[in-house]
Amino acid sequence: MLNYQYIQHKSELQKVLSWLNDRRFVVLDTEASGLDPFRAKLITLQLGDQDQQWVVDARTVNLEPLRKVIEDPKVIKLGQNLKYDWQLLFVLYDWQMQNCQDTMLAEQVLRCGLHVGAGLDDLMVRYCPFTLSLLVP
Repeated sequence: MLNYQYIQHKSELQKVLSWLNDRRFVVLDTEASGLDPFRAKLITLQLGDQDQQWVVDARTVNLEPLRKVIEDPKVIKLGQNLKYDWQLLFVLYDWQMQNCQDTMLAEQVLRCGLHVGAGLDDLMVRYCPFTLSLLVP
């Protein structure tokens, strides 16, 4: 079962840093106030893998201690539309995220325009044999 932990205090960030210490692969996502990385404000930064997800509230927690792992070329960062996250973190924090694997860009390259969409919903329809309900029980 996937374990989510919401980090909203500086003191809690050490748990995330300890978890990241030996990772060579991490899924990354941001939630922001808008789609323009030059105008948006970061709300949350999510890091994790198939077992653990950390949702860090960027409004209340200083993210600077995470810079080392974000910029570490030995740690693979995976995400959907990671191009946006890269731009946002660069504009807001001057972070130079390295070793990025963007599933949206990969799909666009693989499909050479043969399929219209490369959004997450498009990928789910194309590659997953089941549908996910977004309704909360």
